[in-house]
Amino acid sequence: MPRKRVTVGVRRLKSRAAGDDVTAVALEGAAHFETIVPGTDVWPEVRSTILGMFGKVEH
Repeated sequence: MPRKRVTVGVRRLKSRAAGDDVTAVALEGAAHFETIVPGTDVWPEVRSTILGMFGKVEH
């Protein structure tokens, strides 16, 4: 298992233990900064996930 996935898993477990609501989304082929830059191929999925966390649905 890649180190990055293990780190994310441990953080997720610690966050849940602290009572936080945690969602992990796998974005295949996305580089590190592509997840925070509007206009990248993965941005629509990132944006939709964030809006969904606030109960908003895109039209």
